[in-house]
Amino acid sequence: MEPTIFNKLVNRLQSGELAFYIGAGFSVPCKLVDWNGLIEPLISPLNLKLKKDKDGNYIGNEDLIQFAQFVANQPEGRKKINEAIREGFSKGVISDNQKELAKLDVSEIWTTNYDPMIENALRENKKEPCVIVNNKDLLEKEKKGAIPIYKVHGDYCDPENCVITSSDYEDFFENKKNFIYALKTALIRKTFIFAGFSFKDPDVKYILAELRHSLTKDNMPEHFWIICTQDKKDREVEYELFKEDLKKNYNITSIEINDFKEIPQLLRDLSKYAKRNRIFISGSYCREIDESDDDYKKRTNDIDSFISDLTSSLVGKENQIVSGYGLGVGSAVITACLRTAYEKYSASSSSKYLIMHPFPRNIANMAEKERLWKSYREEMCDESGIQIVLFGRKINEKKEVVNADGVKKEFDIAHQKGLFIIPIGSTGGMTNVIWNEICKEMEEFGYNSDFLKTKLKKLGELDYVKNKAELVDCVLEIVNDVQSYKG
Repeated sequence: MEPTIFNKLVNRLQSGELAFYIGAGFSVPCKLVDWNGLIEPLISPLNLKLKKDKDGNYIGNEDLIQFAQFVANQPEGRKKINEAIREGFSKGVISDNQKELAKLDVSEIWTTNYDPMIENALRENKKEPCVIVNNKDLLEKEKKGAIPIYKVHGDYCDPENCVITSSDYEDFFENKKNFIYALKTALIRKTFIFAGFSFKDPDVKYILAELRHSLTKDNMPEHFWIICTQDKKDREVEYELFKEDLKKNYNITSIEINDFKEIPQLLRDLSKYAKRNRIFISGSYCREIDESDDDYKKRTNDIDSFISDLTSSLVGKENQIVSGYGLGVGSAVITACLRTAYEKYSASSSSKYLIMHPFPRNIANMAEKERLWKSYREEMCDESGIQIVLFGRKINEKKEVVNADGVKKEFDIAHQKGLFIIPIGSTGGMTNVIWNEICKEMEEFGYNSDFLKTKLKKLGELDYVKNKAELVDCVLEIVNDVQSYKG
């Protein structure tokens, strides 16, 4: 995908302005019945047949909606269609398409599919779906935090009201007036990605045409369509003309992929880069000597000053901070984050820029404590796209100052989950160990350009006291570089 388009989609996702319109192709890997498989046994008694190639694959069946109407016209025909829908879409497996879609922080999802795979995937991902099927559902207040799924053509649980026959399509605009208004509004306010969708459904094309008539060409919002280049085999001229039509008349830009199996990776990449404005600051430092010691006070002041300047600079660039309130680090991080958000943005924006996961303390059972802390670390990494590691010292049971194993655990989880890790090696402790490890395997950790490799080395050389400003700038330059997709 072109970097310009990809970064535009990432920005929309980060701002809550990205929505999806999902078609039947998205559910193909779910092992559900497809339109051909649904209609064929119903039309057999009518002496109708679907076109197939010599290998038995369905080809060019453009009359499925009309065939469904022929079935519905027969005695108890609609009942047979309803039974086929209920049976055909009640089973199946959640595919990687739905799993990766569920991980994205999308504002809303629209679909013409009857099946429940998207909402099931959201529940598996500990998210609550708000399924909207009819006009009545639109009037109900959405639960806070729930992700709305608009099922444009109905749900398999209520097959009588599923849009499948030609008369259903004809009645669609009368029966779903509020639905259509909501979709028009969303198409103006949001940026849509159409996936698994062919634009052969007459209702969506009609709605897009109405938008074109009501808006000027310059005001038509931009949307995107994922299309597989395999589809243009033997139809290259038609394929290019159709792409041109979508762009010229509806401002829909095509995103070409070689195979529909690439969709999960595309969604993973979107999620990875969209999370890179959420930065998990991991680290700890301890009270190595008596608090009354003047050297101790100066050292802690220097540490707090560095953490504060770094955090303020990150928030000043509109990054969100994720914190587990690490020992000796958390207070400086949180104070700087809240202060900067308040001063630069607004009093109400502080919650937007700080995501807190304070570790539960005073847990007597060590096994339970480890289980809980591991869960907290995983949640912080799941929410983040970048991890900054600093210091990493603690006092053990023998009152000895040692490297903090908790910081190493957070680093291991972050690496396993694909975060971009920025270790400020010059701060010492476990972070220096991590910095050395990454320096030995730069490519594995994403330091794959001369620019990033040079900056990584500086993270271990610049003193956080004497070269504080330069070190903060070095971190910011790395963050800025890895937040932008380059293809």
